Amino acid sequence: MSKFPYYEISAGQLIEFQRILAEAGFTPREVESIIKEPKLAKKMLQSIRATKPNNFPQFDQFLKDRSYQLAERRRLNRELPKSLRVSDSLFNNVDTTSDHYQMMEDCEILLVGLGDFKKTQKSIRELTKLTHGIWLSSQFQEDENKFCLHETAADYFYAKPDFYWLRINFMANWEPKDGRSVDQIWLKSAGTKLNVGSLGDAGFALQDSELRKKQNGEDIPYFDHADIEVKASGDGHSRSPYSRWYSDDRGVDFYSHDSDFVYGFYSAPALVE
Repeated sequence: MSKFPYYEISAGQLIEFQRILAEAGFTPREVESIIKEPKLAKKMLQSIRATKPNNFPQFDQFLKDRSYQLAERRRLNRELPKSLRVSDSLFNNVDTTSDHYQMMEDCEILLVGLGDFKKTQKSIRELTKLTHGIWLSSQFQEDENKFCLHETAADYFYAKPDFYWLRINFMANWEPKDGRSVDQIWLKSAGTKLNVGSLGDAGFALQDSELRKKQNGEDIPYFDHADIEVKASGDGHSRSPYSRWYSDDRGVDFYSHDSDFVYGFYSAPALVE
């Protein structure tokens, strides 16, 4: 398809728009004709987004835009342990332009990747500690040194230190009626790189602090970290960590459990396709 300089929407939005028009039955030639008119294309994209189902509108008020998240992450950066900080000047170069409408099932979050999986994960827990307080169970601490990324986990943002804007669905893989296990998530998502369960914590740390306090497993599910696996030894079951808001002074609890355990109180956040 032709390239269009001076286009008024981002490359990612353009790809999204092309896909939506194709699914709606437009031919490639019709799609090209539409996107040659930037103002028309942008207006159509906004109208299409406005009709996207929002199943949890009661939480929209707690979701923050890029500018707020960047400012909050910059503030928290100064309070992190020195080994987990990035240079303050790097925050000056982060793009905050976006017309994305924030929803629980499609939310832009900021992740500061530190170039290493375990280091980035530690920074996420430290951010949660600063914003809400944390408690690490003995099982979580025992498993922590054996954490590895599951093969279905998104991982590109761990390899290179950088600032990443990610669109994630906080409610993905939530089956409150019948429940499901982490094993079932891994089976369902085989061949993909979409699981980012542990990044639910990173996302919630930069929203309104009241959002996390509404996480009770019923209105807002707890988070299975289905992107992380503790491989089983012998005939035992693999394990996976999870996090949940605990409604006393303890804050966010971090546990881990067998990956075949079935329950209905947890989602496993995933990238929006």
